Amino acid sequence: YLNRGEGGLEIGDELVVFNQGPQLIDPATGEPLGGFGSSVETEVATIRVTRVAARFSVAEVLSGDASAVEIGAVARRPQ
Repeated sequence: YLNRGEGGLEIGDELVVFNQGPQLIDPATGEPLGGFGSSVETEVATIRVTRVAARFSVAEVLSGDASAVEIGAVARRPQ
């Protein structure tokens, strides 16, 4: 399940799923770096959207390990 629905995804869209790891910290200041990409990400699966509702979508796993996808994982279009 994805927390994006109509207006954000369409049936057939393929996305890459990344688990979020620890936040990156500046070693000199000890401050979090913040912003996009400020944590270590691990690619775990590629998915395809099979159903789109008003506020959520459903996808199937094309490759990778579905059981490795953690709650809070991020899905992005391939670059």
